[in-house]
Amino acid sequence: MADKMLITPDQVKPMEIFIEGKYDGLLEFIVKESTIENPTVKTTKGRALIRSTAASIASSKVFVEKARKKLADNERAKIDKTLSAILESGNYIKDCLVYHQAVVREPLTKYEAEKKAEEDEQAYQNGIVEKHVIALGENAEFDRLKKIEAENEKLKKEAIEREAEDKARIKIEGEQKEKNDSETRKLLEAEQETERLKQKSINDEKQAEIDKQKAVDDEGKRVQAEADEKERRRIADDETKRKADEAKSADVAHQKRINNEALPGLIEILGDEATAKKVLVAIITGKVKHVRVCY
Repeated sequence: MADKMLITPDQVKPMEIFIEGKYDGLLEFIVKESTIENPTVKTTKGRALIRSTAASIASSKVFVEKARKKLADNERAKIDKTLSAILESGNYIKDCLVYHQAVVREPLTKYEAEKKAEEDEQAYQNGIVEKHVIALGENAEFDRLKKIEAENEKLKKEAIEREAEDKARIKIEGEQKEKNDSETRKLLEAEQETERLKQKSINDEKQAEIDKQKAVDDEGKRVQAEADEKERRRIADDETKRKADEAKSADVAHQKRINNEALPGLIEILGDEATAKKVLVAIITGKVKHVRVCY
């Protein structure tokens, strides 16, 4: 295809043309190279030249379009790779910090659970002391209460342990749920942002194609208008020349007819055709003063 294009591959620099908008020089070069002086469709050579030039413009357009598509695909791949890296790194950092937060707070969490257990135990012991004071005089009752207190203490301790375990489990589950909800929400936001950027890229690309096609169409119309005007002037000039040639031919024929009509009279007067022709020529060329032929 390169041997049919009006441009060379090194003239198409995608970053400058499609991102920096430096395409005027390329378009001007193509228009200049493809402009045909006095195009004509009346000859085989003229039609072949027009057809070949138009094909060269089309080949140049295809090459530029391929360069644009390749650049767009590369830029889109870079955006996707960057967003993926941001999301993956963000999730990893978040997970690490959540885990580190739990590790750092673990002594305080255990302390709070133990402190609560101690407070509950102290309240229980205070209740036991009151019962002992009441039952001091009754040994049998004291023994019975002692056994009951031991059982109650065991049950109380087990209940405190279960409560501490339940609180710890509920807290961990709540933190995990909050973590999962946050991750899901951020992942959805990242996906939505990725989709928005993709759609924006597609829309921008479509708009750029529309603008580019409009510029090409406008330029094509301008070039066609100039070609049409040149053709109109050429036809008008040809018509003017034709009419002038016809008028000149008619004038020559008229003069010839008048001369032929005047020649017999001169022959009759002079008695010699050759002499008559010389006299007629002398009159026509102005060699005989004050005498002329009326046409």
